[in-house]
Amino acid sequence: METELPLAYFVGIAPGMYLPVYPVYVEAEDQSRHEFAIAVDQYLHGIDLDSIDTFQREYRISMTKSRLHQPSFRARVLHAYHSTCAICRLHHAELLDAAHILPDSHPQGMPIVPNALTLCKLHHAAYDRNLLGIRPDFIVEVKPELLREIDGPMLQHGLKEMHGTQIVLPKERASRPDRARLLERYEEFRNTK
Repeated sequence: METELPLAYFVGIAPGMYLPVYPVYVEAEDQSRHEFAIAVDQYLHGIDLDSIDTFQREYRISMTKSRLHQPSFRARVLHAYHSTCAICRLHHAELLDAAHILPDSHPQGMPIVPNALTLCKLHHAAYDRNLLGIRPDFIVEVKPELLREIDGPMLQHGLKEMHGTQIVLPKERASRPDRARLLERYEEFRNTK
């Protein structure tokens, strides 16, 4: 607390299961109760939380790194796919993302239509976390452990029923997903436990 150095805080979720939160800062100490006040958000460090009224709004300006190419990339990808999720065929543009096949940070992860798919929010998240993959022949695969799982209708209809289906492809051949990129990404999916 005196040196204002950041700490890692492990929040207990369940027996033997913890969520690491970093950085956290010790903000105050109550010696009589052997307790410390921890700021779990770096933007709360140094703010007197007692002075903030429960109904008062407080803001802090922060800098973020933005991909300047993202809006035009999204527009080009959604146009190529006619604003349709390549997996489930959802047609609501406000629920669709331009998903990279190879991520933006990858050397071949350029913001071009052949390195992209239009995916709804659910399928984008599942794709990014390798819960589902797309083979180079454009067939969707869902992780075997998810196929064995029993859960609610979203898992059943939103993911499991997509297994073995072919994705929607752009009509223009030049806009279709690059098979080499799909293969590299599919191998990552297959090798992820």
